[in-house]
Amino acid sequence: MRIYLRTRGELRHLDYHFLGAAPSRAWWREFGDVNAFERPCVLAVGDGADWRLYLGGIPSGRVDSVGTMIVYSLVVEGDARSASEDRDSVLRLVATWVSAIAGRPGAEALTAALDEAFPREDVEKWLTEKGEAAQDVEREVAGRVLEVSGKLPEASMIARLPEGLPARWIGGVRCPGAAEGYLDRIRRILDGEPGEAHVLNMVAEGEDVVGLQSPRLAVLIEGSGIGDATAPIRSLTFRDPGGERRTDDPKDLSGTIRQQVVRVAAVVIAAGLLAWVIYRLIRTGAPADD
Repeated sequence: MRIYLRTRGELRHLDYHFLGAAPSRAWWREFGDVNAFERPCVLAVGDGADWRLYLGGIPSGRVDSVGTMIVYSLVVEGDARSASEDRDSVLRLVATWVSAIAGRPGAEALTAALDEAFPREDVEKWLTEKGEAAQDVEREVAGRVLEVSGKLPEASMIARLPEGLPARWIGGVRCPGAAEGYLDRIRRILDGEPGEAHVLNMVAEGEDVVGLQSPRLAVLIEGSGIGDATAPIRSLTFRDPGGERRTDDPKDLSGTIRQQVVRVAAVVIAAGLLAWVIYRLIRTGAPADD
């Protein structure tokens, strides 16, 4: 498992960058159409073998030279073979940050722990490290982030997991049960189940994430910008490889059945009309009775 931390120093020339080494690929940029990375967000992607997480917009207690609040971004990359205690640490980080985004008590815990682990002097020194020194910093950063996780509350929200969530769904981060369902999806991804789980801050409804086509997808709306943080959970439709629009939502089954009935009725009517036309043609061409 590899852990990276991105932040900035107070001086203008110490702009945002990863402390020490950086991830080999900025994969989170693929979500730029639905998410602003310096605002509160979470991105999680797993393909069954490897998984990747991005926690963005975590506030610090520091400000830059013009008084703007400095934020942290965490990138964690691993696979299902990662030690269970490491996956538990990651889940605790995600649970604490999602709880903070939802406005639940204890929102300041992650900020306080990161500020303690990464004082200004270390941050500004590490921002300029290169080469082998940067690799040493990466190891130090990973160790300190794991120490931060150890100071956070247990991810007990999963114990209140709601039942009956579809494979693909979207809901407000403050909707009852949504955060619990989201964290359960995160846990599954860390354990090796393919899927995606995101807390997005430029999304208002399901149509905004039509481009996210993972068969297993959980999306929370962050709410401070475009979306409604209390929006109810809804299923998300998607197009299968054949291009057909599908849904996992039981609420939508009645509409699907109605569509099928209409199609069958249309076929029956068309067949009846064709039979009537053929009959009239035959009758027209028949010889007159004596």
